[in-house]
Amino acid sequence: MLKYYKEIIKVKILCLILLISGLSLSAQTITQPLGNGTLGDPFRIENLEHLHWMAITPSSWDKHFEQGNDIDATNTENWNNGEGWIPVGWEVPFTGSYNGNGHAIKNLSLARNSFHNHIGLFAHIQGGSLKNLQLESVKMEGSSDDSQFFMGSLVGFANSASIQNCSASGTIQNNGGFGNVDKLIGHQMGGEMQDCTAEIQIIN
Repeated sequence: MLKYYKEIIKVKILCLILLISGLSLSAQTITQPLGNGTLGDPFRIENLEHLHWMAITPSSWDKHFEQGNDIDATNTENWNNGEGWIPVGWEVPFTGSYNGNGHAIKNLSLARNSFHNHIGLFAHIQGGSLKNLQLESVKMEGSSDDSQFFMGSLVGFANSASIQNCSASGTIQNNGGFGNVDKLIGHQMGGEMQDCTAEIQIIN
């Protein structure tokens, strides 16, 4: 439990630094997207700067998002001293909605070893929805010191969530310790998954 709180403090400090400076450790800018996050006026994710803002803004994780373009996330391999992407929903579950509108997030990189949480583009979704999103050439690796955590390319743990028409390709390197690792969703409890595919190589 102490390690869990230390992890939260570590990431909170990082997020605060990024929000204050407007820069990531690789000079990646952060920009709040247009929209107000309502169903009628969702946040519009158009680029990596918008995606990064979503990842470090937990207060937005109960809101609605729509993606407007394919996004090249290659630069995430340089973020956070090589640890890459910070999973959405690591602190509190994502309970909102994300509609990719058929667009892709390409070349997302994440390397989180001994990360005391779920791992994926989204760490934990509780009753939220994801649809029409493609992950292309994702590269993830991780390990856990607690088997209550899960890893998947799209979602680590989906609880009572709706996931429709999503796909993923790339690699996941499992360095051990997770309760389960799977290609798209590490572990799903209730909810629904429809018309989803994954071409992910899992390396154990």
